[in-house]
Amino acid sequence: MQEQFSSAGDLFLQKFLQLFLRLPSGFLTSVSARIPWGASMGLFLLASRRWTLRLLAHTFHAFMPELVFLPGAGGSAAFWRPVAAKLAELGPVHLFGWPGFGDVPADPGIHSLDDLFQWFLRRLPKGPSHVIAQSMGGILAVRLALEHPDRVASLVLVATSGGVNLRRFGAADWRPDYVSELPRVPRWFVKDRTDFTDRLGEIRVPTLLVWSDSDALSPLAVSHFLAERIPNAHEVTVSGGSHAFANERSVEVAALIRASVLGSRDQRDSAVPAQGN
Repeated sequence: MQEQFSSAGDLFLQKFLQLFLRLPSGFLTSVSARIPWGASMGLFLLASRRWTLRLLAHTFHAFMPELVFLPGAGGSAAFWRPVAAKLAELGPVHLFGWPGFGDVPADPGIHSLDDLFQWFLRRLPKGPSHVIAQSMGGILAVRLALEHPDRVASLVLVATSGGVNLRRFGAADWRPDYVSELPRVPRWFVKDRTDFTDRLGEIRVPTLLVWSDSDALSPLAVSHFLAERIPNAHEVTVSGGSHAFANERSVEVAALIRASVLGSRDQRDSAVPAQGN
């Protein structure tokens, strides 16, 4: 399951082009009168502002990395919807839901986390995306950054294992309660023991780690461990949040993701060699 937001272009260009769009009509008429073909051009500009905005919005967004949101084992695309709605001006938004989890129908071709990863990879937008992932989604996000770094512009990991063994950090065993509350959940997920510990140093994209200091399922020590091993990683701690704080405190989390996405763009732009005169 995949949801998309389509209003991002208009929101962004309304801000980016506000100077042009708010020019007084008299100013355009005055300027157009000073050039030979100005009268016709002035009328055209006055009549086409709205269409110019939309055309430039869609053109500009075609070159922007998209925002891809991956939920945890709850599986529902709705988990990230409150955050994604606050970030629509940063680029096109894709909300994934996992087949066989939550309210998403099962896919008969998915029998393992590897199958789910391949399913996700086939539906991932082309080009690099800003990948934002919570809990189980973080395992898929880390694998994507490791195996397909060209598809990741930046990484935001939220309250996840990131593909490391949580028991070493004193995490509570989530499996018994999870299976009890969701008896139809795929058993392959409960049995999965994916471990990327030895490969974390291979991640090269800008990475934001957002953790709660009160999450028994993914303790703050996990964030510290990932930060020590992932180059170019930055930690932020949310005070008093539950494992689902990204959904419960969307304003706070959206602000952190916004800063991370804009910061990764600055890093990418500064890495481009200056052109000689």
